[in-house]
Amino acid sequence: MAFDGIPATTHKECTMLAFLYEKNVVRIRAGSTPDIRKRFYSAIVHPETSYDVTFFEKAHKKLSRITATTDDYVSNHVPAGVLSWDDAMRMMPEWADPATSYVFHRDDPDILPANRGQVLIQRVIERGPSYMHAPVVLQHYLISKYSKSKIDPVILDMAKYIRDTFNTEQLKRHFLEDEGIPSSDLMHDLMQRGTPGTVTIIVSLSDIDAAFLQKHGPLLLSEFPLCDDFCSDDGRLVHELSYCDASAEHALHPNPVPGRCAIRGDSDDYRRDDGSCTKFHAMLIIGVRGAGDAPRFLVQNWWRRHQFVEVSLAYLEWIRPFLHGPSAYAVCTPQLAVPAGFAQ
Repeated sequence: MAFDGIPATTHKECTMLAFLYEKNVVRIRAGSTPDIRKRFYSAIVHPETSYDVTFFEKAHKKLSRITATTDDYVSNHVPAGVLSWDDAMRMMPEWADPATSYVFHRDDPDILPANRGQVLIQRVIERGPSYMHAPVVLQHYLISKYSKSKIDPVILDMAKYIRDTFNTEQLKRHFLEDEGIPSSDLMHDLMQRGTPGTVTIIVSLSDIDAAFLQKHGPLLLSEFPLCDDFCSDDGRLVHELSYCDASAEHALHPNPVPGRCAIRGDSDDYRRDDGSCTKFHAMLIIGVRGAGDAPRFLVQNWWRRHQFVEVSLAYLEWIRPFLHGPSAYAVCTPQLAVPAGFAQ
């Protein structure tokens, strides 16, 4: 079978091309002309023959995941090399004591005893946008919180959701530009589809305490700037404050602290003209300890060795005015189900 003369000899190649033509996904507006579109689609399906192998191999892998009908890899055991909850507690023992900390899946009184052991789920991403994982896991947690009977773990089928609901622009941002859409927008859409009439609110970081988490459940932490100290490979799980090297050309924070660069990378790929970060991350606030003006938050992440991290309020507030984030969102309406037709 061929599409505009593009060879497709396997079911996978046919499926990818059919999806591209149906959605009319192009990199630039001029790409909608038949000849340019043909070359572009051919490069995605056959990246080894393209003029930019690195770019098109990445696009090929993402499109393969979107068009695949098989489920994600699922296991009842944390894979080797991935930080487990028990490992995280050994490294951050302050969070292991219910008397001094509040953690959603362990302490929320609304979770039925029959469901508590299957509330916590972990996801791992290697590369690419994180904006989908936080809202998807959040929905699972909130369903677990509000369920009045024993449930089997159910989570959104992300690939099917992308295939069936994303428009052309959203698809382009997702697998061609590696950006996606704001996680807060996706959260609102998921909750509305699962429980129509859902209300979400932006939360002041200083208002987050154990009582707030107990009332609302985990919070979406959106537009989190990826800074050098957070992205370091030194295994650090506790983050007190983001540092900024005042001598760096991009150290534009009004109160720089000598020591480290606050922005991940120093190229235009990571900052706008005002110095703000262009690469954001989405996670979940699932716990809190401490009180007053010095609370610390337990944040669930999606990286292999940083599945759970602690960030202080000072850390979040220091980076916020400079980098236009992060923002925390609470879901105020009980969630009862994932969107119909998208359960995995």
